[in-house]
Amino acid sequence: MNDDRENALRNLKRWISPYTPIMYYRTNDWIHEHRVFRHLLAIEDHIREVFGSSFDIHFAKTLALVHDDAEIITDDIQLYIKENMTPAEKEELAEKERKAIPILVQRYGATINGLDYAELLLAAQKKESLEAQVVSYCDKFDGLCEAIHEIRAGNRKFLVPIEGKKKDKGYIKRIADFEGKYPRLQGLLSREHPIFLPPRVNFETMLDQEKLHTEKSISQVTGYAPYDFWIRTILSYEGNENLVTQREFETEDSENVNLYV
Repeated sequence: MNDDRENALRNLKRWISPYTPIMYYRTNDWIHEHRVFRHLLAIEDHIREVFGSSFDIHFAKTLALVHDDAEIITDDIQLYIKENMTPAEKEELAEKERKAIPILVQRYGATINGLDYAELLLAAQKKESLEAQVVSYCDKFDGLCEAIHEIRAGNRKFLVPIEGKKKDKGYIKRIADFEGKYPRLQGLLSREHPIFLPPRVNFETMLDQEKLHTEKSISQVTGYAPYDFWIRTILSYEGNENLVTQREFETEDSENVNLYV
């Protein structure tokens, strides 16, 4: 894949928002896309058993590695901001994503992994194919667990991305809604695996203001199976640096953010 594209994704920080001014373990889109790819690999056997040859696993794997590329042009708009957009604002964002496709193709080439780059980007945006829906699910799962990783380190601001200001939105609800929104995924999501349909719990109990992550702490089972699986997956191929190295620190301004306005 193109080095310029990799640099652009590495420079695109995730979770940049007034609601999350500090992220202790800030990631970027390059890290995120590769994590989504790994989550997809973890459920590949389930995918093959449910969908058989009707699922293009090569397309899905490549899609996982490019699904957020449009954000190089549009920036990373947070889920909880999208949830509060008007229909007109959502259409404006969709139009920006559509216009980003030819720009990205011109910059980075017409094909990636032997597949049409524009087709991949359009699939990620429209989410009409089985492959795009499964990748979207893995994407939401990674976002949920990133946020859980922050609150387990004491970063209260990430409760809003997880469940919304009134505990009626956020990643946990979006994931729960997948079966209804994408009925063809019901057979897959009903299978036994910690990635599928994480349960809603009292996420506030995960807060611990005094315990940042350490090599020892991330090796311990927390009891929340989806998050434990997420940690194990990352450790198995990425190592622990991005999980335990604090990148950002609280300031007076970040501590005074009002999450409930």
